[in-house]
Amino acid sequence: MALSRPLLPVVVRDVALQLAHPAIANTHVLDYRSRSFETGLALATAVASRPPAPALPHPLPPPPVTPMSYMNHLREQVDAPFLNYGEQAHLLLDLRQYLTHDEDERQPALVLIRDLRTRRDIAEGVAREIDQSLSFAPRPTAQPDPTPPRYPPPRPQNAATLTPVSQASSQAIHQSPAVTRSAPLGSGLFAVFVMVAAFFPIGGLVIGAVLLANPQRRSQGTAVMCGAAVGFLIWLLLLA
Repeated sequence: MALSRPLLPVVVRDVALQLAHPAIANTHVLDYRSRSFETGLALATAVASRPPAPALPHPLPPPPVTPMSYMNHLREQVDAPFLNYGEQAHLLLDLRQYLTHDEDERQPALVLIRDLRTRRDIAEGVAREIDQSLSFAPRPTAQPDPTPPRYPPPRPQNAATLTPVSQASSQAIHQSPAVTRSAPLGSGLFAVFVMVAAFFPIGGLVIGAVLLANPQRRSQGTAVMCGAAVGFLIWLLLLA
């Protein structure tokens, strides 16, 4: 007020104007608690009609003392070298009223209440009140970590190098690693097994049974078994 700046008090929520500074309480206050076209127009008109600010005085008045936060005042009381029972109870009463405020005021109040509880001269009755207040105090909600998890960047792949996976190979991938699947026999080896089955039917039966156990060689195993059967017929005709 020492600089004689023009003031325009605007009320944006319910407050007790009786507790305001006299320079504000004795001035016309603009009610802007309900946002509407009319109140917005009234606010714009009030700002436009304010008188220009006078020139600054010379020399300038000394700057005002920096106001101390209310929490700093309560911190000084908590850290006082001695507090009697009445002072402790009154201090706890002042701190408990902030437990129902928003997070910015509730958390500092909880810290000061816990510090008051750890005093060596804390009275038993005040200590019980503190424990009860802390048990009913709302716990802070855990905030999610805004940092996204770091994963290794994906390896770039060229579409031309991607190999399509057939149904047979997809089934082979999902099979147990302990079971191995062999490819069909080559034509030369297959012909040898058929000739062995024709001349030695018992050996052909053994070879055919082994081939039938492999899904990839069942057709070849069936052919070897047929060759063994033909071999048996030939040996029967010769022995007859």
